[in-house]
Amino acid sequence: MVLLLKIRGGIGMGLSWAVVAFLLGGIPELIGNIWPNSVTSAVDIWPAALAIPAFLGGVGFSIVLAVAGKNTRFEELSLGRFAIFGAAGGALASSFPALLLIFGLGSPNVPIGQITLALLGPLSVGGAVAALVTLVVARMSENRDLLDAKRDIDRLPVRD
Repeated sequence: MVLLLKIRGGIGMGLSWAVVAFLLGGIPELIGNIWPNSVTSAVDIWPAALAIPAFLGGVGFSIVLAVAGKNTRFEELSLGRFAIFGAAGGALASSFPALLLIFGLGSPNVPIGQITLALLGPLSVGGAVAALVTLVVARMSENRDLLDAKRDIDRLPVRD
């Protein structure tokens, strides 16, 4: 049961990262449609090109967080550790093309090591940034929940 909850959490994290990346991918897509240029025309569908690696990075981040942050409370996690976990999740996502080749689901026209190394930098940096944003948003929502709970306590009648 606990394993299923962790799997659900990992998929949820991947989907949240993918939705944000999809929306961010709409920006260069819109710019390319309004003002055609060589940068935005390099990729035909920016939203999907950003959302798929973001999903893999989010799932990878969840795996790293489940393993490395296993006995750590949420409040004890620093921004630096979260960034490192996110970068490791991005590094895991960069190995996805190699996994496809191992299972015989693709045939590259360039060496797989070159593909993996080309993806390693951008996905690691993107994973670190996404992890930091995730932690900041989670802490903001946690503080808001605490404020709501304080308002509820203030409404209780006081007995002497």
